Amino acid sequence: MSDEYGMTSEERAGRRRMVLTVLLVALIAFFVLWYAMSYVRADGGATTDAMTSSSSSPETPACSIPPKKVTVNVYNATDRTGLAGRVAKELRGRGFDVELVANDPKQAEVRGVGQLRHGKVTDPEARLLMKHAGKLRDLQDERTRETVDVVLGEEFRRLVPAGEVGC
Repeated sequence: MSDEYGMTSEERAGRRRMVLTVLLVALIAFFVLWYAMSYVRADGGATTDAMTSSSSSPETPACSIPPKKVTVNVYNATDRTGLAGRVAKELRGRGFDVELVANDPKQAEVRGVGQLRHGKVTDPEARLLMKHAGKLRDLQDERTRETVDVVLGEEFRRLVPAGEVGC
């Protein structure tokens, strides 16, 4: 038996299933995008990645900056007691101006080796620190102060040996 549009009850049920499936897929896509965007915001509004920032042509070569001109905060984002203190001591030994040593104030879940958080104004300083700290995730934020944060993650083991820094 068909309705006023010439559709049988099976055709109407099939059309309803198709509409519901399309709505469900759209809803899932929305939540996936929402989750991805909230993850980026949780990482401090990351705007660059280590691969993209190192491939750009810098105005100031990283190795031309003396370490004593680089102000660093060292943060521990792990449960390993004293990790930030040990790394800060080693960075001081290499001439860096270490300002703060603490647990990560953002209390972010830092995956991998760690993060290098800095503003655009300290991009060359961050590149120099990257040579010493290793392959940390480069996160450029909106800060205007001239500090670079080294945030140590679970996979961090040690700084790059001083003889292998490449400056």
